[in-house]
Amino acid sequence: LHTINDTLRERSGQLDEAKAFLGALVNAVRRGMVLVDREMRVVMWNRACEDLWGLRAEETIGNKLTALDFGLPMDSVLP
Repeated sequence: LHTINDTLRERSGQLDEAKAFLGALVNAVRRGMVLVDREMRVVMWNRACEDLWGLRAEETIGNKLTALDFGLPMDSVLP
């Protein structure tokens, strides 16, 4: 059990590092970048999106992109 726990702890640390790196990379992009899943729920919303549309990532992540009120016509995105 100790060996398994140590391995899991190590992998968890590696995943945390990868997530932090990805977050920094996404926020370094100077253009608005939104990542959605198959159900159109926002998975990632970068700082450029916050500047463009005034919605913070905390307000958007987990919500359907089509349900957000940020001034883009979503009818053409749905198909």
